[in-house]
Amino acid sequence: MPMIDLERFDALAYVTAACPVVGLQLPPERLVELAAAFTLVMRVGAPALSFVVDDAAEPAPVFVP
Repeated sequence: MPMIDLERFDALAYVTAACPVVGLQLPPERLVELAAAFTLVMRVGAPALSFVVDDAAEPAPVFVP
């Protein structure tokens, strides 16, 4: 099951709510552009977010030359 349903996710509502929290004051036209960019990032990242990792999975060792 995906973490975020991309068909129901409202990027404009999200960025409108999140910007003040992080101290950004953007005009409405910039919010629309940011929401479009955020939607693209979400769609590109969706396959990685939907990949299920078992709780018992161990991280790979770090390569040290």
